Amino acid sequence: MAISAIQNTPILTTGGFKKLPFRAQTETQEKVSVYHLKDLTLEKIERAKRAILQECQEKGRTYLGDLETFVQRIQEAPYLVKEGKTLRLVSYTDDPPFDLDHCLNDLKDATKLGDLTKMTNISNKIGNFYLFFKNFSEALKYYHQSLKSGEQWGDAISIAKAHCKIASVHQALGSYQEALKHYFICLEKAKALEDALAEGGIYYNIATVHYLCENFTSALEFYHMQLSIAESISNRESQKIAHYCMGGAYLSLRNYPQALKSYQSCLERADEQEDQELIGNVYFNMGNSYDSLNDYPKSLDSYEKCFESALRLHDQELIKSVCRALGDIYQDLPDHRKALESYQMYFEAAFRLNDRLAMGEACCRLGRVYELLNRPHEAKSCYEHAST
Repeated sequence: MAISAIQNTPILTTGGFKKLPFRAQTETQEKVSVYHLKDLTLEKIERAKRAILQECQEKGRTYLGDLETFVQRIQEAPYLVKEGKTLRLVSYTDDPPFDLDHCLNDLKDATKLGDLTKMTNISNKIGNFYLFFKNFSEALKYYHQSLKSGEQWGDAISIAKAHCKIASVHQALGSYQEALKHYFICLEKAKALEDALAEGGIYYNIATVHYLCENFTSALEFYHMQLSIAESISNRESQKIAHYCMGGAYLSLRNYPQALKSYQSCLERADEQEDQELIGNVYFNMGNSYDSLNDYPKSLDSYEKCFESALRLHDQELIKSVCRALGDIYQDLPDHRKALESYQMYFEAAFRLNDRLAMGEACCRLGRVYELLNRPHEAKSCYEHAST
């Protein structure tokens, strides 16, 4: 993510928004700016709403939200993110509510006084803020400041936290060896502090880095360590996550029976906690595993349960994925009627998400089914839509 200077956007700033002093650029090359609306009086909120409407009308942007509920929403989420042609409100939670200007001033005051405790804590808070908005260079800068003052202060907990945060930034940047270096330092600190909860979390982080490097065997080794810690302290949440991640690693290694075993263990804990979002994803991955084993009845059953969960959550991404998977199985069976139904729902979900690539893929799949049904006109229409 590269950081570059920009000019002010008059419409939003004159509408009361304060532009924060950075811009990030994502991997998709979409420029991102962040604005903050402070002192939320009704007059300021209405003025900000008019500014967003004007920005959309004059600059062709789209507000990703409901303007009817704008007054309530901005009180919960006072940060406005401008990314490409879209505008959206974002909530950044902190206690007390975070104000970048105040924190920067507090850090200057603490530095002048040589107050290492405040310097450590405030630098960490500023780093967290920049990390949340994916301004990685600034996040690293303040986490290193927090680490330096923490070492001068001699506080082992602050030092461990700083190493963990620095590792998380390197992980986000894809600098995996640097991430592992800092995670292992943090692990040593957690063991010295006899902090089992933190130790388990670090095993998870190390495992995830190995997973991102496609070193699935090493990932499993550390996920098992996470699970062992979680079981020793009866942490069902951590157990649930470990089983889910182990399932993903086994799935990547094409060890489908072990993947299913891990997903089933995860499902039991997700059911206990009524974690509907995870339940849907577990059923989707179980469907993939059964499909790879050519066990189509169990695969269909898992996908159907995933679909039900996705509908309850209005999760269009999951609906899109599972309808594509259902369509593929029904086409292989073959059950062309159900394949058409599934691919049509795949297209509709992609349309709602404005996912043009998936819309094209759905049209191609629909076209192939119509060809198999000897309905050339419908097939031709689908292929034409796929190419637009």
